[in-house]
Amino acid sequence: MKFGDALDMNEDFAGLIFGLLGFAVIGVFAYFYGLEKNKKERADAERKNYDRQRKEDERNQKHRDAQIKSAAKEAARIEAVAAKEKERIANLKLPAELTLEPIDTRLLEFKQLIGKVEVEGVVTGAIFEETGQSEIFYEVDLADQSCTCRNFAKKKNIPKNDIRRFCEHLMSEFSKRSLFDRTNHRTLMVGELGAIGTIHSAYALKHIDLPLIYILVENENPWLNVYCRTKEAGENIYNASGYYDRHGYNITEKRWSYGEGPNGISLLRAFFKSIASLDDIEYLVSAREKKPPVKTLSEKADPRLNPDRNSDQFGPETDAWEITESNLVSENPCECSLIFSYI
Repeated sequence: MKFGDALDMNEDFAGLIFGLLGFAVIGVFAYFYGLEKNKKERADAERKNYDRQRKEDERNQKHRDAQIKSAAKEAARIEAVAAKEKERIANLKLPAELTLEPIDTRLLEFKQLIGKVEVEGVVTGAIFEETGQSEIFYEVDLADQSCTCRNFAKKKNIPKNDIRRFCEHLMSEFSKRSLFDRTNHRTLMVGELGAIGTIHSAYALKHIDLPLIYILVENENPWLNVYCRTKEAGENIYNASGYYDRHGYNITEKRWSYGEGPNGISLLRAFFKSIASLDDIEYLVSAREKKPPVKTLSEKADPRLNPDRNSDQFGPETDAWEITESNLVSENPCECSLIFSYI
């Protein structure tokens, strides 16, 4: 091998070595550059995540602050409403010329009845259109105090011996057998007026200048059924003695159905406008019942408290003492029953 050839080979080898070294340097540079770039990218990503998290935390904090502020505002509003309602309830009272009394709907002196009867009824509404019939027979069970009519289906959960349970057919059949002869007149009127509805509670409203008014309340219904006397020929609102006509009053909307109230509504307007819920009626009744007892004419009407037992002095309707079966015994062999009722 000639010297020149060897020199060429050494140069080629050296070039190869330098080339490899160059690639190695570039690789190392690229590696560290990549590490630095990845480090910077990670730092940027962490900074962005931090900024995003910080902004999200700020939004959440603002949302929580808004919720707390809203809750505090709502609590203050509820407290103000409660205080206002408490003040309204405290000032809620009946005018001196009005009395409001609950009506006991229990039938306490019913005899046990056995038997069933069929009664004829007129079919109306959807059943009439569906069947095309004008008459249908309903079965009345006197012992169970039940009926197969649609109105009783709405009343079947009311306990027996409660006038609210009675539909028009039960009222008719029991009346035919004189089973209501010893029933309190107000209780009986609840049965007659509420025969087709589902009555929750009943009240007697009396204004000193008007005939007795019945208020029947249905379950969860803002409408009060108000029954007032109609005028006969020659009568006015003060001495009306006609049949009881129903008027609907919405306690939430403060209005009468069809925009008209009963006769004498000007004397009752303040009372009905003061009623904001069914609880108000209960409150007025309970407030009346909590009043301390006072001596009344009932003491003179009670023969047990009267030494001569010949009292003929009876109090007004709201003050009547009533005993259905007297247990008084004298030297005369006599048994009697005293029945007092006011109409």
